[in-house]
Amino acid sequence: MIYDDVTNTIKWRMNPSSNRFNVENLNIMKYTGWIKQLDYNPQKVGKTNLMYMEADEVFNAYITND
Repeated sequence: MIYDDVTNTIKWRMNPSSNRFNVENLNIMKYTGWIKQLDYNPQKVGKTNLMYMEADEVFNAYITND
Protein backbone atom coordinates (compact mmCIF):
# COMPACT_ATOMS: atom_id res chain seq x y z
CA MET A 1 0.00 0.00 0.00
CA ILE A 2 1.09 3.56 -0.59
CA TYR A 3 0.11 6.84 0.99
CA ASP A 4 -0.98 9.67 -1.31
CA ASP A 5 -0.07 13.04 0.25
CA VAL A 6 -2.24 14.99 -2.17
CA THR A 7 -5.51 13.19 -1.44
CA ASN A 8 -4.55 12.06 2.08
CA THR A 9 -5.53 8.47 1.26
CA ILE A 10 -3.99 5.02 1.26
CA LYS A 11 -4.07 3.06 -1.99
CA TRP A 12 -3.06 -0.42 -3.09
CA ARG A 13 0.25 -0.73 -4.91
CA MET A 14 -1.36 -3.76 -6.48
CA ASN A 15 -4.81 -4.85 -5.40
CA PRO A 16 -4.62 -8.54 -4.43
CA SER A 17 -8.19 -9.08 -5.65
CA SER A 18 -7.46 -7.72 -9.13
CA ASN A 19 -7.05 -9.90 -12.21
CA ARG A 20 -3.39 -8.82 -12.51
CA PHE A 21 -2.43 -10.43 -9.18
CA ASN A 22 -1.68 -14.15 -9.43
CA VAL A 23 -0.76 -15.75 -6.12
CA GLU A 24 0.80 -18.70 -7.97
CA ASN A 25 3.59 -16.39 -9.17
CA LEU A 26 4.75 -15.50 -5.65
CA ASN A 27 8.13 -17.01 -4.78
CA ILE A 28 7.53 -18.12 -1.20
CA MET A 29 10.27 -20.74 -0.83
CA LYS A 30 12.29 -18.62 1.62
CA TYR A 31 9.14 -17.59 3.51
CA THR A 32 8.00 -21.19 3.97
CA GLY A 33 11.55 -22.11 5.00
CA TRP A 34 11.30 -19.60 7.85
CA ILE A 35 7.95 -21.10 8.89
CA LYS A 36 9.65 -24.50 9.14
CA GLN A 37 12.58 -23.00 11.10
CA LEU A 38 10.09 -21.55 13.58
CA ASP A 39 8.55 -25.01 14.05
CA TYR A 40 5.22 -23.84 12.60
CA ASN A 41 4.62 -21.97 15.87
CA PRO A 42 1.85 -19.40 15.21
CA GLN A 43 3.10 -17.24 18.09
CA LYS A 44 6.40 -16.80 16.24
CA VAL A 45 5.27 -17.00 12.61
CA GLY A 46 2.52 -14.42 12.95
CA LYS A 47 4.19 -12.08 15.39
CA THR A 48 7.82 -11.57 14.47
CA ASN A 49 9.24 -8.70 12.46
CA LEU A 50 11.25 -11.20 10.45
CA MET A 51 8.11 -12.77 8.99
CA TYR A 52 6.57 -9.41 8.11
CA MET A 53 9.81 -8.26 6.46
CA GLU A 54 10.05 -11.51 4.50
CA ALA A 55 6.42 -11.25 3.34
CA ASP A 56 7.09 -7.67 2.23
CA GLU A 57 10.19 -8.81 0.34
CA VAL A 58 8.19 -11.55 -1.45
CA PHE A 59 5.47 -9.11 -2.48
CA ASN A 60 7.92 -6.41 -3.58
CA ALA A 61 9.80 -8.94 -5.70
CA TYR A 62 6.51 -9.93 -7.31
CA ILE A 63 5.60 -6.31 -8.07
CA THR A 64 9.00 -5.41 -9.56
CA ASN A 65 9.01 -8.51 -11.77
CA ASP A 66 5.48 -7.87 -13.04
